[in-house]
Amino acid sequence: MNEKHILGVKLNKRRELVVTPELYRDLRWLKFFLLLSLFLFFVSHTIREGALDRAFYTDELARLAVVTHVNESHVAAANRVIEYLDSGRPLPDYFSSRDRLHMKDVRSLYLFVLRTEYISILLSLILVYLIFIHKRDEVVKSLSHAVMLAGIALSSFAVVLFIMGIYFPFFFIKFHELVFTNNYWILTPGRDLLIELFPLRFFYDITSLIIRRIFFSGLILAVMGGAAFAYSLKGRKMPMPFHGSRRASHQRR
Repeated sequence: MNEKHILGVKLNKRRELVVTPELYRDLRWLKFFLLLSLFLFFVSHTIREGALDRAFYTDELARLAVVTHVNESHVAAANRVIEYLDSGRPLPDYFSSRDRLHMKDVRSLYLFVLRTEYISILLSLILVYLIFIHKRDEVVKSLSHAVMLAGIALSSFAVVLFIMGIYFPFFFIKFHELVFTNNYWILTPGRDLLIELFPLRFFYDITSLIIRRIFFSGLILAVMGGAAFAYSLKGRKMPMPFHGSRRASHQRR
């Protein structure tokens, strides 16, 4: 009777996790899913960090010389937007009803990114454990290889985004049309505060910041993972050419 297993791992009679021979075939998939989960974690984490970067908001709004139609300073108003994203604290009354409706959609997107970050890091830890119990003596090789490939994927993804940024206004509109199911993101200057706080140039700059962070995160992962992977290969014992035949010949003598 065949015993069921999940990714080459099963429970024995004492309800302990044990490795089955099928894991030798599943290791390739484990490494692929680890690569994918690391990729999703770094992308989602970088987006979330950029969305809550108060220092960037302050410097960017000052650089763009943003002037609003409300009494509160533009920095204070922007901080209220960040607080709404992070904690759900209601926006002040000087934000229009359309501002609030759009920010509700934006926060739903932010929470999706946050859940992706948490799920991907949890999945990464589980996959690392599964790889570890598969073959402890080669865990460094397997993990470093996955990290190196994840870094290459991140940097390549950032390069693609950078190229797309040449046509930023086009992709900015297409992104909103794809992600949002309504037209609340179409705002009117003088009536809706969001468009005064965050003009198109602001989104271009914050997107560029996120892309740069993704690229350099990937570059660091690729270098570190590649170095560890090369070291693991260097440490393996290489078979000597004709070693077996020479030994057999010596025995015959």
